[in-house]
Amino acid sequence: MDTDCSDDILVFKFEMEESDGDFDVFDSKVSVVTVNLNNVEGLERTIWSFVDQVYPNKELIVIDGGSSDGSVEVLSRNESHIAYWISERDKGLYDAMNKGVKYCTGDYVIFMNSGDRFFAV
Repeated sequence: MDTDCSDDILVFKFEMEESDGDFDVFDSKVSVVTVNLNNVEGLERTIWSFVDQVYPNKELIVIDGGSSDGSVEVLSRNESHIAYWISERDKGLYDAMNKGVKYCTGDYVIFMNSGDRFFAV
């Protein structure tokens, strides 16, 4: 897997080896953990970037650090796209990330801060 980082866009490039036909990439579930604190515009951009992905087997977990800028309203409005979310004070970025991992049910985990976007290919 190669990665390419520029600005706030993270691109994952997976290269598949030929197999005997037993492996299906769509069998793998991807959990996306987004952490947020008072970044309502970035949070909404990240949620919609997740929603716009065509990969079917995915889940979004959002850990908000107790925002007071309208982030909770954005989360409530988008609950149908979010597997789990919570808004409460935490001990910082890594505490929030660790909270998110507890709720992941995927085979792979991607961490995206609020404001990050997937690059469409």
